[in-house]
Amino acid sequence: MGGTSTSTSNVDTGAGTLTLGGTVGMQISKNAGTADLIQGVTTLTDGGTLTVSNLAGTLAAGDSFTLFNAANYAGTFAAFNLPSLSPGLAWDTSKLAVNGTIRVAALPAVTVSPAATNIIYGSSVTFTADATGTAPLSYQWQEDGMSLSGATNS
Repeated sequence: MGGTSTSTSNVDTGAGTLTLGGTVGMQISKNAGTADLIQGVTTLTDGGTLTVSNLAGTLAAGDSFTLFNAANYAGTFAAFNLPSLSPGLAWDTSKLAVNGTIRVAALPAVTVSPAATNIIYGSSVTFTADATGTAPLSYQWQEDGMSLSGATNS
């Protein structure tokens, strides 16, 4: 089940501002598509350690959970304790300070063709790359560790 979560434990603080610190514990459930939700906050300031537990289900790329719902966000968590993921997946926490969500992202994988080739000096060769993973993805070709100007397509 991908997509946005619905609330399982809804805490409406009614507070104008809320500053999180220490260890903030939240629960998600992949099987139910739910997450704890803190809402009713004008300004939420993240801080301390965010610890998230998955109550049920195997997490997959595209799974997204809304943990916080505030009009404004500030601060950052100093550390994260998030559920383990299968190889090739990673937690994306970049939207916590934007819309209060965390999501499971597929790590990028790049295939270059041909993988190896021999050419005569002065001849030309064409390489192509195919990148997969969670968007947005971009390309930047390099030679000897230096970026090639304008070489940003596959």
